Amino acid sequence: ACSVGVVEGERVRAAEFVAGPRGQGERLLPMALAVLEKAGLGFADMDRLGVTIGPGSFSGIRIGLAAARGLALVTGRPLGGITTLRAIAAGVPAALRAGREVAVVSEARRGDAYTQLFDANLAPLGEPELSPKADLAHTLGGRDVVLAGDAAGAVRDLASDRERLIVAEGTANPDAIAVARLAAQDPIVGS
Repeated sequence: ACSVGVVEGERVRAAEFVAGPRGQGERLLPMALAVLEKAGLGFADMDRLGVTIGPGSFSGIRIGLAAARGLALVTGRPLGGITTLRAIAAGVPAALRAGREVAVVSEARRGDAYTQLFDANLAPLGEPELSPKADLAHTLGGRDVVLAGDAAGAVRDLASDRERLIVAEGTANPDAIAVARLAAQDPIVGS
């Protein structure tokens, strides 16, 4: 997936999302230009830029980082790196996570998933980890948890008490709007 978004405070100025297994390298900069045009802005109008920094597809992360770093250098704007897991967690609606932990589970290889737990207010409850999906299902058992990410359904299916695990729909990929909002609220490094 590839997404670009522009936010101003809480307002979404423009956004675009394209899903597909290939072509992000060719799509990303034209998408960024199209989103800026829809927003009536140029790169020079941006206060800062944000990009996901992983975990995720090596090629996809590399493409996003290279493009964002290049834009930051050309524009002189600060660049904020947001973990993919944090961005996905931010996409879980507040009403769904109220009173629950959020477990972001993102596909890895060989039956594993990258995972990180967050509280209902999206504060991290630990560092990202790589774990077998079956172990995650067992660890999360007996708790009311919202699962997010592209491995959420698989982890839920492996759990013995599935009814306590809620899958947050629409959170398979990080969303550019969530990344932009997180980058906007984070302190600028070196300031």
